[in-house]
Parts: sequence; C-alpha cells; structure tokens
Amino acid sequence: MLRIYCDFNDSTDDNRFWILWYCHRPLQEQVAELDLRHGDRVILYQDVDDFEVEAVLLFDQEHQIFLEPTLCARPDWETSRDLGAARSSADLGRDESARRPALLTIVNIFTISDRGTAVSIEGYTSLPIRTTLTARVHRPDGSVLEARASKEYALRRDGEKTWEDECFLLYDVDKTDVPEGSTLAVTE
Repeated sequence: MLRIYCDFNDSTDDNRFWILWYCHRPLQEQVAELDLRHGDRVILYQDVDDFEVEAVLLFDQEHQIFLEPTLCARPDWETSRDLGAARSSADLGRDESARRPALLTIVNIFTISDRGTAVSIEGYTSLPIRTTLTARVHRPDGSVLEARASKEYALRRDGEKTWEDECFLLYDVDKTDVPEGSTLAVTE
C-alpha cells in the first residue's frame, strides 16, 4: 500500500481528509503517474513517529469548503497503529522527548562541499531547524554512525514543479559513510 502524508488537522464533518502528499508533492498531481483509482487503499500518516491508519481514496469529492471536486481519503480508524516507541510503566508521566526516536527513511543522500553529507527523509519531523542535533545513521550492516547534525530544507525541482525536502546535514560525514538502505534517528 502507498504511504501518504496527511494533515489530520483539516477534515470534513464526515471524516474526509484532503491535504494529501506523496514524495513531497501533492497526491492530486500524481494520480495518473501512480495509476490511482477511486477506492484504492493507502496508509496515511502525519508525523513519522506518531501513528498510521489505512484509508480509502475518494475521487471528485464535493463539499462546501472545496472550491472544486477534490481527491480525499477516508481513514478506517479501526486500523490505526501507534508508531511511537514502546513505553514501560516507568516511562509514564515522562516528557515526550524521553522517548526513543523513530527511525526515519532516507530517500536521498548528497554531499555539501566543506560541510558534510545531507540526507533527505521521507515525511517530516517536528525537530527544530538550524539547531545542533544528534543523528545516528543505522547502516544495513548493523553498524551505527553518530554525528552532529542540523535540520534544513533542500529545494528540489522537477520540470516546472518545485518543492522542499526535509533534510539533515550530517557535519563532517562523508557520503560513503551513509550507504543506501541506511535509516536515521535524530534527537535534540
């Protein structure tokens, strides 16, 4: 199933959500290339470490708040899954920052001259921008690389379309130290 970013803050009164993104582009713009159809099942998420839920795509939806027929998704809340780290009874009442960070999927790796390596991720985080963070790269061979990092945004273009990818700059890390298939955990 396709995993779609969804802004769960905006919905119709009958549980339809319309702010849907895939690979950092509005889903509505990708219907043909992804061969999506009315009734297709997808997975919706908002924060990579919160929850996900299965949903059905609904095409050409009308509502008083829509300016034109709109692509929506209707979640099946019975399928909601918590993606947060497991908590013991000792964790109850602790600050959320004490939770183990979720592993982020790395979708692109590139070098920034004289600074290090940047990795763009799938989805978005609530981590602060331009603050020194700690990143742990979990490599496919099981090893872990720890580095200082900062959250930034990279501007991407595809033809006439432009969007921003959330990235983490890993200071003084060579691109070869982040092999394809690695994941990322970032903490403040």
